[in-house]
Amino acid sequence: MRRHRKHRHHGHKVEKIEEDKEEIVEINKEEPQQKEEENISVRILTECNSDLVKFSIKAGFIPVRMPVIITEVVVNIDLENIVSLERPIVHIDGIKRRVRLESCRLIPETNKLFLNGTVIKSIQYTKEKDRCDDSISGEVKNMTINVPFRCVTRVKYIVQPILSGKNRNLKIVDKNNEITLIESYKEEEEVCCELVHAKFEELNMVDKIDAAKNMQRIKQKMVMHITVRLIQNQTLFVLKET
Repeated sequence: MRRHRKHRHHGHKVEKIEEDKEEIVEINKEEPQQKEEENISVRILTECNSDLVKFSIKAGFIPVRMPVIITEVVVNIDLENIVSLERPIVHIDGIKRRVRLESCRLIPETNKLFLNGTVIKSIQYTKEKDRCDDSISGEVKNMTINVPFRCVTRVKYIVQPILSGKNRNLKIVDKNNEITLIESYKEEEEVCCELVHAKFEELNMVDKIDAAKNMQRIKQKMVMHITVRLIQNQTLFVLKET
C-alpha cells in the first residue's frame, strides 16, 4: 500500500512540472511582442502659439477661397502639313481631329500666353485597288498623324491675376554693426489652363505623285480656333446668407 501511495505522489510532481513547462512556453511566445514594443520611439511635442488672421471686411461678408476665371480667349492658329498616302487614292472619306494641349504658360506681367500642343488627325481614305473600264474598286484605309503647334498670344484680363513678384518683401536692419534680414513672401498661386472648345477649317489638295516611291502627297492647310480658359484660386468676399 505504501508503494502505491508513493507512486501517486510522484505522478503529481510530473503533472506540476509539465504545467510549469507550459507556462514557460507561453511566456517565451510573448517575448517577441515585447521586443517589438521596445523599438517604438515616443516623443512629447510642445504646443506652438498661433494667431488669428483678421480680414478687413464689411459686416455681413465672409472670405472664401475659390477658382476665378482670369480670362477666356479664342486663339487662331494657322497650320500647314503634308501627308504621304499610298498611290493612287480615290478620295478622302473623312478626317477626325483632336487637340492635345501639352503646355500652357502665362507670364502675367507681360500678358503673354505661351501654348504648345499637338493636333491628332485620324484620316480615313479609299485606296484604289482595281480599275476596269469605267469602274473602280477601292479599299478603305485609315492612318493617324500628329501635327505639332506652338504659338504666343497676348491676352486681356477679366480679373487681374495675383502676381508673386509683388508679394515678396525684403527688409535690412543695420544696428550696432549687426545686420538683420527680414524677408516675407506670399506663396505663388498657380494659373491653370483649360481647353474649352476647338474648331477646324481645313483645305486638302493633291500636291504631288511620286511614281518612284508609289506615294501620293496631300497638302493640308488648316485654321484652328481653340478657346482657352485661365483660372487662378483667389480669396473673395461674398455676402453671408441670413
